[in-house]
Amino acid sequence: MKILTNEEVSLLKELAIGEAGLINIGFNESKHLGLMFLSNALTSFEENYLKPRYGKIITSFSSEYRVLLIEIIKNIDDLYKDEVLSEVLIPKVKRIGDAEVLEILQGFTSVKK
Repeated sequence: MKILTNEEVSLLKELAIGEAGLINIGFNESKHLGLMFLSNALTSFEENYLKPRYGKIITSFSSEYRVLLIEIIKNIDDLYKDEVLSEVLIPKVKRIGDAEVLEILQGFTSVKK
């Protein structure tokens, strides 16, 4: 496990706040959408940051992943924290990438119109 600098922790906290905001918006629409946004946030971080940086790793052993996850949970609205903690501990939602999220959102917004 890598020891993170203050700057790295600060950047991860900023990212987590943004991700938590999107996850909260998703939960405001539906439980499924909120969990999907959570899954996408963690998957995207793993795919776009951790794997290029470290190669094949066990994600939860990464200091960066742990900081991001803790900060996301801290910034989730209290109403949704139980759902998020449950999903983090025992995932039920399929891991979903950016392209899949965009496709689902396009279908979701066209249905709402």
